[in-house]
Amino acid sequence: MLAFLEKSDSLCKYRGKDSIMSTKLAISRIFNVQIEVVQHIKGECVFKEFLDSGREGLHHFGIYVDDLDSVVKEFTDKGYEIIHQRIIGKQKVAIFDTEKDLGILLEFQETIRRKKRNKSENKMMI
Repeated sequence: MLAFLEKSDSLCKYRGKDSIMSTKLAISRIFNVQIEVVQHIKGECVFKEFLDSGREGLHHFGIYVDDLDSVVKEFTDKGYEIIHQRIIGKQKVAIFDTEKDLGILLEFQETIRRKKRNKSENKMMI
């Protein structure tokens, strides 16, 4: 599977400050591996910081989690800084600065799921 996402402005929190950023994405997935190619278009964000530092290539490893809030608490309790947060479609994303210890950034993503209604709520709607 290969998908292209056109550029669009989105709100992110970059190093603690709100920012409007825009990227183009190409995403490919095979089995349990997803590869993203990200083109920074505009705005202050983790991708611009990476390019401005003269780097290119592998930027981060992403990990899907069931509860992003608990991962954020665990990593911030261990002293890691969240350098980038945003919601992309149904994905909540947090990127931590783990370069000193791991040599690369870590991105955690949680899929936002619709809350299921219980049976009594469904009966009331009929």
